[in-house]
Amino acid sequence: MGKEITKTLLDDIYDKYDALTNKQQLASELLKTAQDRFGNTELEVERKDGTKTKVIQKFLWKEVMELGMDCDAGKTLRTKHPKVFEAYEQEQELTKDINKTLFATFGIATFNKISFKDILLVIEMVVDYKLKK
Repeated sequence: MGKEITKTLLDDIYDKYDALTNKQQLASELLKTAQDRFGNTELEVERKDGTKTKVIQKFLWKEVMELGMDCDAGKTLRTKHPKVFEAYEQEQELTKDINKTLFATFGIATFNKISFKDILLVIEMVVDYKLKK
């Protein structure tokens, strides 16, 4: 079994989830704003062969959604919309922090992939916590 559940630990987990929710909302709003305002505008991109071409931003965003923020399209869009990428990076850092806390406390590796066994473990820990109150 993991660590003992305390009020301080629970408050910390709740605070981290609240911060993650806020960061997810901010990142989503920044992305939507960038796509709405600039989705139909062109950006000049350099191809692998060194030539330059103009591409409509909405197609670059599609590539980022499929290949991730570090793809060539992401590198190009990052220069025009750095706040979007910063917000998503902060969201990823918060997710890593939550996963680290949950693993140390409950032995759960990722909070969005919890098995039934993990759920039972958490229930047992909560029951122990409630009985000690």
